[in-house]
Amino acid sequence: MDDEANQVYDRIIDDYKKKRNITEELKEKDQLKWIQEMNNIENCVMEIILKSIIYSL
Repeated sequence: MDDEANQVYDRIIDDYKKKRNITEELKEKDQLKWIQEMNNIENCVMEIILKSIIYSL
């Protein structure tokens, strides 16, 4: 279950970063915005994983 959750986490993080155009270039130009976006993405992804994988058992 842990491996599955980690794979889903990585895949969804990458998807969200692509959709929101969160790049290394943004990280270099505006670190605060990059951190805010990444924190938001991580919170969303963790909620998805908890609901779909962890709590569904």
